Amino acid sequence: MANIAATAKAAATVVVVVVVVVVVVVVVVVVVLVVVVVVVVVVVVVVVIAVEAVAVLEFIRMSVFERLTGGRAVMS
Repeated sequence: MANIAATAKAAATVVVVVVVVVVVVVVVVVVVLVVVVVVVVVVVVVVVIAVEAVAVLEFIRMSVFERLTGGRAVMS
């Protein structure tokens, strides 16, 4: 009878260890996915800001050239 109890205890321990390992793996995967999503969002925001900044600078450059040339757009 003691042998059955020891086997049951060992089986329960194995089940607990497996459950803990699965939970840790799932948590790590979720954290990695969240980090990847955050990095992608940051990269997209930086690219959008850069594109808008280039557009604004181009608009300012064209406005300055139009003022300097008396209303005519000068393409360089």
